[in-house]
Amino acid sequence: MAAAAVGQSHCAVVLIVESNPSGHRLSYVRVIADQARSDGHAVRILLGGRCEGHENFGLHLSQYDCVVSFGGENLSIGEMEQFSLRVNATVVVVPDGDTLLVPLLRRAGWSGGGRVRLLVMRAPRFETRGLRRFVKSMVIWVAARARRTTVLTLVSSVEPAPGHHEVRDPARLVHDQRVAPPDGHHRILMIGAITPRKNPELVIDSVALLDRPDVELVVAGTVANSCARTIAEAPDRLSRSGVKFVHDARPLSDDEFDAYVSSSSVVVLAHSNNGPSGVLAKAALAGVNVVAAGAPSLRADCDVLGNGAEWTSLRAPDIAAAIERALATRGAKPFPAATESEFARKMMGL
Repeated sequence: MAAAAVGQSHCAVVLIVESNPSGHRLSYVRVIADQARSDGHAVRILLGGRCEGHENFGLHLSQYDCVVSFGGENLSIGEMEQFSLRVNATVVVVPDGDTLLVPLLRRAGWSGGGRVRLLVMRAPRFETRGLRRFVKSMVIWVAARARRTTVLTLVSSVEPAPGHHEVRDPARLVHDQRVAPPDGHHRILMIGAITPRKNPELVIDSVALLDRPDVELVVAGTVANSCARTIAEAPDRLSRSGVKFVHDARPLSDDEFDAYVSSSSVVVLAHSNNGPSGVLAKAALAGVNVVAAGAPSLRADCDVLGNGAEWTSLRAPDIAAAIERALATRGAKPFPAATESEFARKMMGL
């Protein structure tokens, strides 16, 4: 009897909650759910109404359909607490907890089942304005001391020394050569949700300066309506330099995403938003050269990666020159980025 009781004590009920289906959020839900099941825990998932039928749900969570419940469009703390009590949750994990910090403070902490663990995806260290950084730091400090509440912050996958309450962005890589470029060709890759934030026009202009018929630019992933014209005009703009243009305009599965990264010569990131980059982490794992421009957080990651990663300004001539240097360099040595297991276990705290 005693031995059975001890064994049962290790089986927890892990409730994962997410309202927002955009970006990496539902992939984080999948990563945590996979690890929880692998560790022998029961999994329940509560999603906001916006997630139902969303393309990212099909990509990441279709296999968990039987344990998924849908609530209101933007899940409230009260709704989460009630559901956690109903399923007798041991721990409640929220991958995008930024918007819940203040509501939790107003309620003096968590009153649902188990303990709530929130991930702040936009950590104070990535705020460029001093006042905003200070205010967010104070809110996190206070919320972390609220009743049955743990607050974690997301940092780069290549962060060499994460703090006790910092979680490194998870990265994994499936090597698949089915989408490899033709022999003798170099692939330059821009991948993910293509929005104005990723400066697709700047990247295209940069590659157009190369004058390299042995190069192809691949843009893979969904494209925002505001960027559709830029992408449509890319073939003509690039053909003058002899550069081939490939556009795979659809949501990518994790395996397809990884295959594009691992079969590229250079991955280009050009944005000014601070924060962890999952694309950079995958490139680091694959040993693929990175050219990054803009955000100070990208510069810091390139400094950590060293050879094979270069940061530059958001100017087409500078990005083009960095790409040329990357193409002339042998592939970078694979860098040990954070694993999905590390991320999930720290999120669960079990």
